[in-house]
Amino acid sequence: MNYTGPPADDMTTSNSTEMSSAPVGATASQIPDLLKIGSVDTNTAISVDSDILDPVISNPNFMRYRLQNKGILHSNSKLTFSVEASGGVDAFYPLNVGVMSLIERCRLSIGTKTLCETQDFAHFSGFRSMFVNPEHNKQRESVTTSRQMCRKWNYNNGANASTNGSESNNQAEDFIIDIGRDPDNFGVNFENQNVELFNYQLIENKPVFQIPLSELFPFLKMNQLPLYMLKEEVTIELFFQTDNGNRACIGTAGTADQTYTINRDDCALVADYIYYPTEMMEAYANANRNMSFSYVDYRLARHTINGLNGEVNTQILNVGGAGRVVNKLFFGLSTSGNGEEKLFNNYSAHGVEDAEVTGVATDGYGTFTHNVKYNDNLLYPVDINNTARIFHNISQAEGGVPFISKSEFTSEGDLVSVSNFMGRTLTNTLDNEQFYVEDRLNRGERINSRGIELYNTWNYLQDEEASRNYTMRCWLEVVRFATLSDGFMTIGFA
Repeated sequence: MNYTGPPADDMTTSNSTEMSSAPVGATASQIPDLLKIGSVDTNTAISVDSDILDPVISNPNFMRYRLQNKGILHSNSKLTFSVEASGGVDAFYPLNVGVMSLIERCRLSIGTKTLCETQDFAHFSGFRSMFVNPEHNKQRESVTTSRQMCRKWNYNNGANASTNGSESNNQAEDFIIDIGRDPDNFGVNFENQNVELFNYQLIENKPVFQIPLSELFPFLKMNQLPLYMLKEEVTIELFFQTDNGNRACIGTAGTADQTYTINRDDCALVADYIYYPTEMMEAYANANRNMSFSYVDYRLARHTINGLNGEVNTQILNVGGAGRVVNKLFFGLSTSGNGEEKLFNNYSAHGVEDAEVTGVATDGYGTFTHNVKYNDNLLYPVDINNTARIFHNISQAEGGVPFISKSEFTSEGDLVSVSNFMGRTLTNTLDNEQFYVEDRLNRGERINSRGIELYNTWNYLQDEEASRNYTMRCWLEVVRFATLSDGFMTIGFA
């Protein structure tokens, strides 16, 4: 399997290996916050014990793992997966979410209480994956999670580059996907060049990929679970995608309608338990018999949106949130049905079309108008219809710019190459397929009983196929709290 040891960047350990030595017996007032993510500001002994746990319940569409109540659970502990295709070749995981396409829903529970739960996790990851550094995708994620989204400029280098205007070794008009190997340029026009995945990334070779627990459960991004202080069982439940057509993608040489079966022998939880000196851990537990955690969780609302082929489609949609403290929300439109023939499968967000798609030059680019209403007030005094402003709102809400191009966001700019990846044309997958909308609710108020309403107008939203609609998935980031008291956890909303 692809697990490479305890995942903390500031630790280099093997099982039960001490990090450093220092005197023990510190008093409670001298003890650092052992549950804080990051380095501990002290010179003390730390050891990491790694267990490879099998699921206690396993069937083709569900698995449950049970953690041992010992040590402190490292948030970057890993779940490993592989699948076996029923036949054919050229099957691979979606480029933007990787192996996360297997998971439809995940839940972290303590006793009978749900600490974190994420629905439509693969679609949720489609948005979160935009903020993963492309270099990180190429150098690490392509091996660990099978995310491949790294771009490079497409220089049409050829023997006649100096004399042929269609070939150049110093100018590039568009980009292709960079997985660390050059495209096949021999015997084809440069517009028909093709990039092929490495053999170890193809499902036919049964690669084992992994997902960190912190990707599945937002609680673990900011906190580590003190398992040794809990008197209740901690369980992880995974509900797998039941539609085989949404588990993987196929190249043009692949076999359609394959069955992708979870390989039980390669599924495991690699749990890393952190240990400090016994006296320090006991002193920390005694000094923190009542401990509170504040964290965010995500609640999903779904709506079906019809593509109207040029007609204005205006929707006022209630996405919930009544009585909750909501920091922000984000949503996108994805197509329904089988997505095997798309490089992202269905884990993308479709925007309005441009004039080339509509076929009517006077249409220009389609427009999307947006606003949010909660607590009887509109978030924006004037409705937003500028895509640059919508992109800016994402950056403001997330505190960082998504790693996508203008063409991927709105299909403007013609930056995506017409070349192929696994035989699939890049423009058909990347153009206009990352149009997510995000809003930060900036008043810090609790949402009233009416909930949050989205005011959206799509013009022009194409009906891709006569019988296919769009599903709008909107996630609300709600504030929750958990209180650990004498080994028992109480969980609620802020």
